[in-house]
Amino acid sequence: MQQGGLRESGSLTSDSSSMWLGGLPQEIWQHILFFAGIGATATMLLVCKAMNQLGADEFLWKQFAIRLQAQKQRVPIRTDLKEVTFPFSVTPSWVNFCKILSISIAVAFRS
Repeated sequence: MQQGGLRESGSLTSDSSSMWLGGLPQEIWQHILFFAGIGATATMLLVCKAMNQLGADEFLWKQFAIRLQAQKQRVPIRTDLKEVTFPFSVTPSWVNFCKILSISIAVAFRS
């Protein structure tokens, strides 16, 4: 189900993990992470396995990539990884595309 730019994805694998995460459904956590931003989500990935699994959702990172491209005023906005050129040693994923965009925005800001 898609709502507000994010969609429902698979549930966490452990009942104890979901209880530790406040018993909130994964789609609610995705909304929280989307509004918290890339930095907070990247930090959350380091907390525990359950949060890493929750925050590593490719669809969430695709939404972050679209947001970054809009901030950078990149036209057209890429919504398919096949349209993105990655360096040879980088695995194509939305997480890595967000890293590349973040670095290019930071470099442009310093210039």
